[in-house]
Order: sequence, then structure tokens, then C-alpha cells
Amino acid sequence: MIHNWVVTEVTWMLLGKKVETRKYPATWWDAFKNRWYPKFLKKRFPVEWDHFNLYNICPHINHAFPDNQALHLNWVQENSDFTTKGEES
Repeated sequence: MIHNWVVTEVTWMLLGKKVETRKYPATWWDAFKNRWYPKFLKKRFPVEWDHFNLYNICPHINHAFPDNQALHLNWVQENSDFTTKGEES
């Protein structure tokens, strides 16, 4: 059971890559403060932010990894964000 879990985790690490981290106001009140408060009030009552990570999952996920290792590893190392060369999403 643990072996299957480790294989699954490693597979997802190879098939996905972090694209960026985005932030957004923690509450609706923080969003209001961010939009409408002047700078001196934002300094006195700072806006609190939450963060989340965006990941791009390999478009070749349906291809068996052992047979197509080069395809997957080239995609992970590639600098383009959402597509691979010669393929459309």
C-alpha cells in the first residue's frame, strides 16, 4: 500500500510543474480595503493576503511513463507554460 502511494506521488511530481503563485485578499473586507482605502489607511490597517499555487499538469498524462519517459521529462524541463511544441491543447 505504501509502495503504491509513493509511486503515485512521484508520478505526479514528474507529470506536473508549478507555474506561478497568485495572491488574493483573505476576506471581502480586505478586498474592499485594497480597492478603496488610501495609502495612509492601508499602512495603518494593512490588507491581509492568501496565496495559492498554480500547477500545469502534463498534457501527456494518458501516455504510459515507462514507454514515453523522454516525452514527459522534456515537457517538465521545457520553458513554455501550457503547450508543447507541435501539439495544441
